[in-house]
Amino acid sequence: MEKDVPRLGLESFANENFKVPFLNVELYPLDAKYFSVENRERYPVKDYISPNRRQFYKIFHMTAGTGVLTVGLHQYLMNAGEIAFLHPDEIMSWQTTSAETGGHFCLIHPAYFTQETHLLQLFRNYPFFQPANAVIQLTEQQSVNINRSFELIWEEDRGQNEDKKQAILLHLQMILLESQRAGRNLVNSAVPDNYRYIHGFLSLLETNFQVKRRMTLLR
Repeated sequence: MEKDVPRLGLESFANENFKVPFLNVELYPLDAKYFSVENRERYPVKDYISPNRRQFYKIFHMTAGTGVLTVGLHQYLMNAGEIAFLHPDEIMSWQTTSAETGGHFCLIHPAYFTQETHLLQLFRNYPFFQPANAVIQLTEQQSVNINRSFELIWEEDRGQNEDKKQAILLHLQMILLESQRAGRNLVNSAVPDNYRYIHGFLSLLETNFQVKRRMTLLR
């Protein structure tokens, strides 16, 4: 007599084997249409999996705390004094592993560079917006410099200066330059099998959705 093999639903599997709420997308308060910057102490990043490609480039810098960042199939154990660069095309997740937190993060939509196409190309070609190179280890002084750039961006974003976007873009370029000068990639490790299964499922789900959507548009 044949026995049915018990099948565990995907959400149940994820909740039991990967201790992050499945398909729990963290929504950010985007005060501006294409750009947002936040202080991680005032707006701590919660555990989440992003189940689809994000519309935004994301840069986040840690001055305190620890966490596990997964970009694509690469996993990073992050600490203070490190900065991460996340491309819109990558599935990612984050797990906080400490009570304290500090630093900043910003979200930048490609449309933010409508009048600055050279900066969009800079982001597209920047070597650290790649899953295998996504996290940079900074020296103490480099971390201080980048944190100050983020503080100035935060102030400009909430200010009333007519040329604040120009100032924000200049400080963003300084963050990219300082990080590239550091040039020390944090060693990453392979993701566990349970996360690999989830990543594969989400990739297939998204591919199927895109194909169906394309067929619908063609009709």
